[in-house]
Amino acid sequence: MGDRLSVRGPGPKALKFILFPFLLAIALLGLTLYFLWGLALHLAVWVSWLPRGKNVLLVYSNSPLWRDYLESRVLPRFESQAVILNWSDRKKWETRFSLPVLIFHYFGGPREFNPLAVVFRPRRWGKTFRFWHPFQDLKHGKPEALEKMTEELLQEVRR
Repeated sequence: MGDRLSVRGPGPKALKFILFPFLLAIALLGLTLYFLWGLALHLAVWVSWLPRGKNVLLVYSNSPLWRDYLESRVLPRFESQAVILNWSDRKKWETRFSLPVLIFHYFGGPREFNPLAVVFRPRRWGKTFRFWHPFQDLKHGKPEALEKMTEELLQEVRR
């Protein structure tokens, strides 16, 4: 009974060696598609919004923490240049596939997306301003981060 022949498949190391290039290719494809989707959204903004004087997407909600601040101190400074989405009214948005909603999902991501502003320039990638953390700081008595981000946003819009 001594010598037994054992037929085994590739070991764990060999399997990792085989799977790594495949997983790397999938990751690179995903990143490429994500970049191309962003480029398509930018082209749509450059062609449809910028000629009409719209270069800002502002997304916020009816939260008492930021609504009054944004509507009284920020929005009046560039309202004519802005496309506005109210997160509290998202069930009323005309479609999930409208350009503003697609841009919001691309730039906003799944966390800390509200309030959010994206400023667009011709042939440049949009600049994103996430106000969630500065408003949390304000809630705890520290207004400096909010004031700084507001000023940076307004400077970017004026460019």
